[in-house]
This record gives sequence, C-alpha cells and structure tokens, in this order.
Amino acid sequence: MKFSQHIIVNATDEDALLNLVRDDSPGLPPGLTALRLLRFRDKPGRYAIQADFDSRDNAQASNDRPEVQDWARRLADMIDGEPKYEDFDVVYDRKA
Repeated sequence: MKFSQHIIVNATDEDALLNLVRDDSPGLPPGLTALRLLRFRDKPGRYAIQADFDSRDNAQASNDRPEVQDWARRLADMIDGEPKYEDFDVVYDRKA
C-alpha cells in the first residue's frame, strides 16, 4: 500500500525551507515517489512537507539513512518549535 507522511512546521524563512525540500544532493530515498512543500493559506508561516512513498516499509527504511537524519536536523534548525509528523495510508490516488 502506498504511504504518505506530512511534516507540519512553522517557519519564517520560506526560501530556506523550499531550498531544503528541493535539495536532492544526498540522493532521494528508495521508494520516494513525490515530495511537496505546501503553505497553509490561512496560517502565515505554517507549512506541510508531503513525502509520498511506494510503501510504508520504504518510508521507515529511509528514516534510518544518515542523509535523511541530517536533513531532519537541518529542518529542525530552521523551524520554530517542533515538527509534527502525520502518517497516512493512501486509500485512493488518482492523477489528473
């Protein structure tokens, strides 16, 4: 089953956050199928990072990769407060 993780954060520097999400120099984790940065329309400074994987197993395996742990540390350094992680099983997925 496909899997999606959302990381909800508060940040004041959107450009830095965007650059972090765009940075694929460490290589993309196996099974990652999509990565998005979403901005809340009604909550300035609030964002969701959406990472889609082909399976929950691949998502969990990516958490153990040193480059993913480094990415999470860099994220923590640029946000206000703690990130909130939300995990979803993809029940239905239709591309336009």
